[in-house]
Amino acid sequence: MKKILHSSLLVAGTSIGAGLLALPMTSVNIGIGLLTVTILLMLFVGYYTSMIVVRLNEKYQTPASVVDIAKQHGDKVSFGMLASSLYGLSFAVLTAYFSGLADTVSKNWSLNYNGVVIACGCGLFICLCLKETVFANLNSVFVLLLVGIIASAVFTIGFSNVPSELLLASPKWSEVPMFLPVIFCSFVMQMVCPHVYAYLERDVRKVCFAIFIGLTLIVAVYLSWTTCVLTKIFESSPEFFQQMQANQVSVGELTKFLCKASGSDVIETLLKFLTVFGITTSAIGVAIGMMHALGTHMPKMAARTVICFIPTVINFLCPNAFVAIFAIVGVICTVFAIFGPYRLLKTSGERITVPYRICWWVGAAVVICECLHVLG
Repeated sequence: MKKILHSSLLVAGTSIGAGLLALPMTSVNIGIGLLTVTILLMLFVGYYTSMIVVRLNEKYQTPASVVDIAKQHGDKVSFGMLASSLYGLSFAVLTAYFSGLADTVSKNWSLNYNGVVIACGCGLFICLCLKETVFANLNSVFVLLLVGIIASAVFTIGFSNVPSELLLASPKWSEVPMFLPVIFCSFVMQMVCPHVYAYLERDVRKVCFAIFIGLTLIVAVYLSWTTCVLTKIFESSPEFFQQMQANQVSVGELTKFLCKASGSDVIETLLKFLTVFGITTSAIGVAIGMMHALGTHMPKMAARTVICFIPTVINFLCPNAFVAIFAIVGVICTVFAIFGPYRLLKTSGERITVPYRICWWVGAAVVICECLHVLG
């Protein structure tokens, strides 16, 4: 049971983090109703796309990433799709995590942005050097602290009386092309599935259960947190709410506003650490997935260095690119989480069920929205 708990928290921690800040900023023009429906849809998509990875691991009896499976058992097209999307997605989101953390910490604690970026790279490198059992315990502690902070903030700020203007608001459909890729990216955790499969000793029932529990926790956290944040901002500062609607608020400014608006010194302190724990758990999950892929091609020490060095350098060249990155990696996410595994499963001779086909169409919708957003 302890291993299932650690696995569920790894799944949840990989996704919970950056989305806590990205979702309020991109769903402000969407409305709570459409947000709820979309989050539930992502629960469905996240679970069944994860099951594709689990089925492939089970078929070939190996806890391997989809990239390694494609290299050994797939065709060149599948391998090219998955390899390029895995590394592109991983480095992009790690860059976004470093950016979001550095922006928030530098604004709330008056620290140097580049200094925080370097600290992110060094801290992640140290985490990747830990033994698996130590890493599992550390990640679980971070996720539990994160969930505790969110629960405390939601309880203190409160959202029992959600304004009808938010609850029944008609979506601003022109904002959907940016919103859908961001919320989809917030649920991409398939890169840790091989690790969970190996950690739970290839027991598929336990793996499926752990992934479902982890995804359910993601849904509960995202829905309650985003509703709470939007309600608080809408009621306490219409001007700041309008600035968010006009996409004029940065990640650090949002966190700083919530700290001041909480009305509690304790909650203000906890909110300052929210981004730290959230992005830490997400970064660890992504980095572990990359270690499974890069570890087969180079020494582990070199893999750790590459994983931590590249996002650090990119942040020096392109600082404060948090939301911008999440708004333009939707295509990469769909290739890695849906199209690539779907093609690999299909070419392996496995049966394609209706849920997998639904996931494919959702992925197509994300790609279309991404293209509309970029062209717009």
